[in-house]
Amino acid sequence: MASSERKEVGGPRSIQRTQKCRELAQMMMQKEREEILRQQNDSPSETPESTATAANSCAMKMSKSSFLDASSEQDAKDLSANNMKREEAVTYWSHELIAGDKPHFPVTSLTRSSPLFARCASFTNEIEDSRVRHSEDDIGD
Repeated sequence: MASSERKEVGGPRSIQRTQKCRELAQMMMQKEREEILRQQNDSPSETPESTATAANSCAMKMSKSSFLDASSEQDAKDLSANNMKREEAVTYWSHELIAGDKPHFPVTSLTRSSPLFARCASFTNEIEDSRVRHSEDDIGD
């Protein structure tokens, strides 16, 4: 056997399962590439996200992991399991983003793939200045 030949370890089922996993990973990567190209080619003025762009200007930039970054089959499975989590809008408190004497208020980071309800979400809870709340707690002690 020549050194360039690769010996497959395992039986026919193992080889078939490995081949199916490879094909699935390639198909998922191709779909992701197509989606990225589609998003890059979309004109922002033609999408519902164009109204949310200004609100995002002070939001934190979050990197989105890709199947291209997966180093193993398990990493690819973990990425697909977290797909639903990636579609959510994430709310930060402004003191996590902005330092200084500015009041604290919620800032929602929206992505181009955020569902429509996340773009028009409103806050039903009272917005508090956490610095005041903590200082009142300290006075009582």
